[in-house]
Amino acid sequence: MKGIRPCAVRRATYFSRRPIDERPVLDQIVSENHPFLDISEKEKQLMQSMAEHYLQQGIEQGIEQGETQTKREDILKLLQLRFHDVPEPLAETIRSLDDRNWLETLFEKAATTQTLEELRTEVDALAEDEKHNEHAE
Repeated sequence: MKGIRPCAVRRATYFSRRPIDERPVLDQIVSENHPFLDISEKEKQLMQSMAEHYLQQGIEQGIEQGETQTKREDILKLLQLRFHDVPEPLAETIRSLDDRNWLETLFEKAATTQTLEELRTEVDALAEDEKHNEHAE
């Protein structure tokens, strides 16, 4: 990053790590005080660009989390429609799963399984795999 001082990059990184609700205020502070902070226009643009990038990442992450939550709810609703009563331990395990691919597989199994016990075996295996993968990372 030719022409940009390392301290500006540190400031931009700090700025981007702040909670989203603080960013408008921080942006205003930078805009109003950048002559006093000895920040060049190029550095200010870098900071704003990084903030926009991280904000977009946050939005994408929120969308992914919403899709995951919706898939969990869809599985539970399908099970409730098919079997009328979903035992709370099974529901809790389903709510704990985060892998969207596994949730998609589980949704298909929820539609085709003959018994809740058969599905419980699948859910337990997926939950165990997910725990194993978390510890491996």
